[in-house]
Amino acid sequence: MQQRTNFLPFFIVFFSLSLFLIVLGKFGILNGVASIVNKTVFPLRATTLNIFGFQNSAIKMLSEENAALRKKNSENQSLILENKALKDQFAQSSSTSQSLLPSRVVGAPGFIPGVSLPEYLIINVGSNDSVMPGATVVVGNYLVGKIISSTNDYSKVELINHKNSSFTAKVASTDGRQASGVIKGRGNENLAFENVLLSLSLKKEDIVTTKGDKDERGIGFPPDLIVGKVVSVEKKSSDLFQKAEVVSFVDFTSLSAVFISR
Repeated sequence: MQQRTNFLPFFIVFFSLSLFLIVLGKFGILNGVASIVNKTVFPLRATTLNIFGFQNSAIKMLSEENAALRKKNSENQSLILENKALKDQFAQSSSTSQSLLPSRVVGAPGFIPGVSLPEYLIINVGSNDSVMPGATVVVGNYLVGKIISSTNDYSKVELINHKNSSFTAKVASTDGRQASGVIKGRGNENLAFENVLLSLSLKKEDIVTTKGDKDERGIGFPPDLIVGKVVSVEKKSSDLFQKAEVVSFVDFTSLSAVFISR
């Protein structure tokens, strides 16, 4: 009985307050209060949205500047590599060598990183630059391949590891006799060095160079370009010839600049 008596005053107050708010709402008095609240809160809300909007714009601007800087850095790295290639090329070339045309590698048809090796390169010089099929392509004193076709602005290079690649090569023997043979591409890291007479000295770590097979038109490889080194030799006394596996010093997968001998 005592608990009901204590609850009654709170109930009366709550009921009276609810009735009072209903009356105020009916006569539109609460609309003014809501308007005052909105006027007070809206500027704060707008300011908050503006701050977040500014932050989003700043983040977007910084992201765009960062992307532009990354692109510029990549271009600078490419330029550095090309300049280094030029410096190395002319440092290794003798004053009596033929004129060399620098070019940038812009493609490698059929090359799948981690799956296959490139057998062709596309470079950004062509017939407008006096590049013709048969021209020799080098990096430093290392043989890369030859031009097999050209358009006005681009040329296709067949690398020495291509299955169709074949040319004469030599190794200087210790007894003064020159071991000569034929280099053939296999489409992988190794080149075959075949048709070397059994009587001639051929051993692991020997350096193989071009023998020189230019024709009367000047088409073909000049002598003494480095092809690679011997990594294994197959020699049987019952055979007329011996053969070897040769690996190029050039990493064909990472070439960015090459040079055309004209």
